[in-house]
Amino acid sequence: MNNLIIHNLSHTYNDVNDSNLIFHDINLQINLSGTFSLTGESGSGKSTFIHLVTGMLQPSLGSITIDNKKISSMKSKLKAFNLSVVFQYHSLLENLNVLENISLPIKIIKGKLNKDDHIFLDKLLTLTKMIDKKLRYPHELSGGEKQRVSIIRSIALKPKCIFMDEPTGNLDNNTSLLIQELCIDIHKEWGIGIFLATHDMVFASRMDTNFNIKNNKIIAND
Repeated sequence: MNNLIIHNLSHTYNDVNDSNLIFHDINLQINLSGTFSLTGESGSGKSTFIHLVTGMLQPSLGSITIDNKKISSMKSKLKAFNLSVVFQYHSLLENLNVLENISLPIKIIKGKLNKDDHIFLDKLLTLTKMIDKKLRYPHELSGGEKQRVSIIRSIALKPKCIFMDEPTGNLDNNTSLLIQELCIDIHKEWGIGIFLATHDMVFASRMDTNFNIKNNKIIAND
């Protein structure tokens, strides 16, 4: 289960004056329960790949399936496939405190939190050293703390895999290391897969499987 299969995928961005080929004839099969990194030069298509695999973009050609279900045929992709996404910018709601922000996905899906949900969220807050700040608002947090909250929010529904798009791109080295450790802990503690798009080669090397974008292809590193 949790098999991601990409078949003959090509993607081109078109504008009024030109077309820009991002991917050409990509074929890839992975199990999303593992940890993966995707690196490449700026503008090579790392973010585009995340958007394609999570259904935010439709490929120009080819197909993407998870457990034999075609992503493009699903109306609510992230919910239907139990995937989460963490972006470079945290996207927290400024009028909600930390606890309210991380509770939001559960409330949207289930209507309200039960006892087990509260226990799980408190465990996440403790793991990320945010338990004493759960009633603070985003403007009262540092950049690294906001990103930790964003990651907690992505785990709230216990997804099969979290896709991360440059999650440490705006952080200093020490804070970046904290986020790296958090991602490793998430995978070990709950078996949640991590798919990381990043320019940080140190972070990338900590994933079990490493891919690189080169010449519109996705190549597995040795």
